[in-house]
Amino acid sequence: MKHFQYKIGVFLTLLIVINACQKEENIAESVTKSNESQFQEGMIQLGDKLDNPYTVENMRKAYQKIKDESQLKTSDISESNIEITHLYVRFLPKTDKEYAVLLNDTTLEIFDYPLDYEVKEGGTYYHDPELPDSVYTWKYCAVDKTYDFPNIEYELLAELFLPESMEDEASLKNFDTWSFWDDLEVEALKITGNYDESNETILKSSNGLRRKKWNPRGKIRMFDDSEGIDRFVPLRGVKVRAHSWFTTKFDLTNSKGEYYIDKKFKGHVNYSIKWERNDFELRSKRWGQAYYNGPRLKEKEWDLDISSGISRMYAIIHRAAHRYYYEDNAGLRRPPKRDHMLGRVTIGAFDWNYFDANADCGPIKRWTTFPEIRIFKPNRSCEHLYSTTIHELAHASHWDMGKHSDYNRADLIVCESWARGVQVAITELEYPGHSRTYSRLDYTGIVLDMLDGNKNTVSYYHSTYNAYSLKTYNDRVRGYTIRQIEDALIGQRTWNGWRDNIKNKYSNSTEDNLDDAFTYWNSK
Repeated sequence: MKHFQYKIGVFLTLLIVINACQKEENIAESVTKSNESQFQEGMIQLGDKLDNPYTVENMRKAYQKIKDESQLKTSDISESNIEITHLYVRFLPKTDKEYAVLLNDTTLEIFDYPLDYEVKEGGTYYHDPELPDSVYTWKYCAVDKTYDFPNIEYELLAELFLPESMEDEASLKNFDTWSFWDDLEVEALKITGNYDESNETILKSSNGLRRKKWNPRGKIRMFDDSEGIDRFVPLRGVKVRAHSWFTTKFDLTNSKGEYYIDKKFKGHVNYSIKWERNDFELRSKRWGQAYYNGPRLKEKEWDLDISSGISRMYAIIHRAAHRYYYEDNAGLRRPPKRDHMLGRVTIGAFDWNYFDANADCGPIKRWTTFPEIRIFKPNRSCEHLYSTTIHELAHASHWDMGKHSDYNRADLIVCESWARGVQVAITELEYPGHSRTYSRLDYTGIVLDMLDGNKNTVSYYHSTYNAYSLKTYNDRVRGYTIRQIEDALIGQRTWNGWRDNIKNKYSNSTEDNLDDAFTYWNSK
């Protein structure tokens, strides 16, 4: 739905309510047991601040303890080798522009919550309780010691020495030296009270003892309650992270929902999903990054089945956005890329079930602190939420074509008819047989008419009776491609201008019927 329409001195807003076919969720007995737990919803709950074992100070203490106990296995390393490799910092962006600078920096892996605190309960977002909800929260990460800081407020939290950064040093290749970094890390964990010896896997070799290294992996799925599906389906392109203190790696799930993180960890990792990709991100309402904060595991894969709560909404929105951006999207242009705008397209997920609208899109908000797209009513069916997301992304893509003012000043019927056509065309790729019900009140079926040439059953609005009724319409236009229809939108603001541009740009045996089709759908 196009939320903001600007005319000369006039602000127009139109919201439409689409009644979703609700289905009772009764899946507990018919699906594989999910490893969701009830505390995964809501704000991440932090516990005590931990004594950081990776500070230069604590690493040097660990070195001295090993030396004093005569356990030093190599003479190649002295205390002076333990120096700053990384900095633990937090940023506080004030505007979307500042936040975009951080997001566009591929050297940063950002967290909304501090990395040196116990996580008591996982959650779907975090906001510093000492900051008002109306501003960004602190963004935490570890940066290389040579990092060139942008002009954004930040605070240095600790100077770090990460032993793993020394394992690639060309001069430190013998086993004793390589083994020492592991011993040093274990000792630092012990003296700070962070070493968990329970079920520790120790590998024996002729050269001594080593902690086992392992690769995090697993599968992410969601339950699709749409008609004819009613099963768990894999989630594609989900960013799954594994982090241990200040080391974070991630992988994107494949077509089967599987991920494999190509980094060997020792000991425990914290699993999480960060609902973002290179060109879009999901927010918890207006401000918070959308997360699924998973368990802390050691030498175990993490499989997640999502079926309820706000995480279900995140999963559906991500699934739709991922298709429009990175998969088969019927040959259409992609929505705005991060280099086309101030930063990524932001999609806010709102658990507002009684809000009038299903969603809205205001690309002009790109230069404010609001998400460009807002999706409401999370209890709708998967198919309905999916198609709504596609509809709003179609608006964002329309805004990105040609001049932005063409979209901002276009007739509402042009914007909404185009978005409704894209909504059906892309949703049918995921849900064959997706419903094709339209209204001649701006949300028309003109795009599908130009594609398929079939008779359409339409929901016709009678303003006199304030009600809808069904009516069949004999469509005599066919054979255009959706990309041709999209290309004809460029530079057009009016209903008739769009029609005439289609006729002028393309030869089609049914083009003599275009006038009748456009007239029918615009008769209110």
